[in-house]
Amino acid sequence: MENTENAKVVREEFRGKMYNIHSSNLAKIGFHYDRTLRVGVVRVEFKKGNVYEYWPVKKELYSEAFGNPSIGSWFQTNFTKNKELNYEKMQ
Repeated sequence: MENTENAKVVREEFRGKMYNIHSSNLAKIGFHYDRTLRVGVVRVEFKKGNVYEYWPVKKELYSEAFGNPSIGSWFQTNFTKNKELNYEKMQ
């Protein structure tokens, strides 16, 4: 329960920089990590305009995105198919 509440606080105060990326489906990706609450949140904007947030995400996982030859495949494997992460479509 504590992790869920912490994630809610971090998501409400998302301050991660959004980076433009080269992908057929993804437009931008950003990460915000709160050191006090120890929760990381990834925000993804798709090319069709939908925005989703995923949590809890470790910094190391997010860092892998930028060294990956296919960020779309990386995202699908590590986020879309990852049953350990929570996600929500943003309004």
